[in-house]
Amino acid sequence: MPISKNQLRRLRLIDEKLNRWKNAYVPIFDLVQLTGVTERTVKEDIRVLRDDYEAPIAWSAKNGGYYYSEPFSMPIKNLALSQGEINKLKVAISLLQQYSHLGFLPDVVGVVDKLEKAVKFKLESSYQPYIHFEKNVLYKGIDLIEPLLQAIASCKTIVFKYQSFKNNTLLSHKIQPYFIKEHGNRWYLIGFLLQQNSFTTFALDRIKDHSLAILEEYFKRDTSFQLHDYFNSVLGMSVLANKSVEEIILQMNPLQSKYFLSKPFHQYQLIEETSQHTTVKINLIINYELIRILAGMGNGVKVLQPQSLADELVAYLKGALQQY
Repeated sequence: MPISKNQLRRLRLIDEKLNRWKNAYVPIFDLVQLTGVTERTVKEDIRVLRDDYEAPIAWSAKNGGYYYSEPFSMPIKNLALSQGEINKLKVAISLLQQYSHLGFLPDVVGVVDKLEKAVKFKLESSYQPYIHFEKNVLYKGIDLIEPLLQAIASCKTIVFKYQSFKNNTLLSHKIQPYFIKEHGNRWYLIGFLLQQNSFTTFALDRIKDHSLAILEEYFKRDTSFQLHDYFNSVLGMSVLANKSVEEIILQMNPLQSKYFLSKPFHQYQLIEETSQHTTVKINLIINYELIRILAGMGNGVKVLQPQSLADELVAYLKGALQQY
């Protein structure tokens, strides 16, 4: 028989009371006052706790009260949820399950399993996750996420050895870690690089194995540094300190316009929209990620300005053509 919200509330009150009074005995009168119902109803609630939740509730005639004969905490089992709440929880479980492969914070996986079992009685028996994300279970560096999160939370400085794809030299870095960000199925660390006195980004897969160390050296977090502001003027993860934001004007054919307007890769200003083309203005720092995105749009886009961006895109496309 489904448990009502009122009964669920009473069960939790009784559980909390028995846990709060460890090594003591709770009289039935105290539970009646606590729950605001009759003695008969309280006894029925205790029966439900014993039978449905396997609560080790015992009665001491000598001491005239109830107690837990062994450690126990009431699990989530019969959730008194509306169908709308169940649907929302169903989506949340699906979202969490997509990240269970990461391998960090293993307790989260157990929590997800418990939630799924707890709501299954109200879901169809053939329940399956309906939301799927791109994921790379073989991605190198996932094991670094948990220690990095610990360092970020405790404001501890870290050191590690790093080798970028563009440089064969293995470099040592001392970092004040601030954020971890996922982009394009890769994970990145954003932190303050002490050698350069500036914020920068490191891909976790390029941190040398077993080189990460958390120091007993604390730092004061700069609360004015916000991740959104840091990446606001770039695409991807490459923030080039020596480059300034430029005004970029793109012209797209009708088909490419539909793709762009339904999922723009950055904030834009619509300049013109006709049956022949759409023209937009975007303010960005020109980097490799932007070149790659524009190249992927093929003949559906034309760079009207700046000329320097058009030249870089032409050179990129010519280089690709020379492979064939």
